[in-house]
Amino acid sequence: MRDALTLRLRQCLGTFVENPRQAVEQADSVLAEAATHLAATLVERRHALGAAWQDQGAEEGTEELRHTLHQYRELTARLLRM
Repeated sequence: MRDALTLRLRQCLGTFVENPRQAVEQADSVLAEAATHLAATLVERRHALGAAWQDQGAEEGTEELRHTLHQYRELTARLLRM
């Protein structure tokens, strides 16, 4: 997905001289698709993290919970750096 979107964005840049408006419209489309993909990926990741500790209940050990908390922190920090 990343490579395809990067290629499409490069194509937008390459067509700017011939048709600036179309290049910008296509770049907007690439950004929208990238944002949609990012949102879906984040939802999937959150569900996976939640399943890692919610399904275990009280049986989950402290070390596993620490590891899961670390993953939440890392993912959230990456989002906040955007």
